[in-house]
Amino acid sequence: MIMAITPLITMLLAHYFIEGEDLSVFKIIGFFRDDFRSTWPASIAFAAAALQGRELGNRYLRALRIAAAAERQGIHRRSVQDILAKQVGLDLDQFQSDMDSGRAEQALKKDLAECRQQGIHSFPSYLLRNAEGKEILLPGFTSFDKFILWIEDLATDCLERREIAFGLTEIHTYIATKTKVALREIVEIFGVGENEASDFMRRNIEDGVFLSQPSGSGVLYSLNDTGATCDAITGSCG
Repeated sequence: MIMAITPLITMLLAHYFIEGEDLSVFKIIGFFRDDFRSTWPASIAFAAAALQGRELGNRYLRALRIAAAAERQGIHRRSVQDILAKQVGLDLDQFQSDMDSGRAEQALKKDLAECRQQGIHSFPSYLLRNAEGKEILLPGFTSFDKFILWIEDLATDCLERREIAFGLTEIHTYIATKTKVALREIVEIFGVGENEASDFMRRNIEDGVFLSQPSGSGVLYSLNDTGATCDAITGSCG
């Protein structure tokens, strides 16, 4: 079964990406800077990243969200966009070329046209489509349980929920794919209590596996590249 959840179509995921995020995860400390005028430049930057593939595009979008909502960086600035592009592993020369040539802006406008064609006028909005082309548009906030309901309805074969183990190797792998994560993400994804997750991260920060940085009233966790490493086969870290 192939299920596509279109990336909110760029108008919704990129142009309005801050409003479309669950900002309880990334504690807002003042998104709008004195020189901030529009989300359009950051939207074009996301489009440029997406031209290098969906996975890299999504990594870059997440970096933009964290930089704006949790770190109060000016993501409308080209210098910040370039730094984030390098951090998430984009081909920086290609990224800059797509920005300068107008190719990225044209890609964004194409997605905006698709939004209008779909009749989408609110954000966030989610378009779920299965391998047979059957689709459902979910406007506005959508709970996880509602997503599951519609995904199961659209599935073309039987789905089985996969339990995700809560352990050092699993957390290390997850953070490696996301770069920076909030405690709430760990709680929701791995199905553990907040105190358990917090104690787990504190112990492993003390052991040098992870790093933490203050962010508003919470923290963001990242890998300690100079500290312990985990063996993917044995699961041991040290």
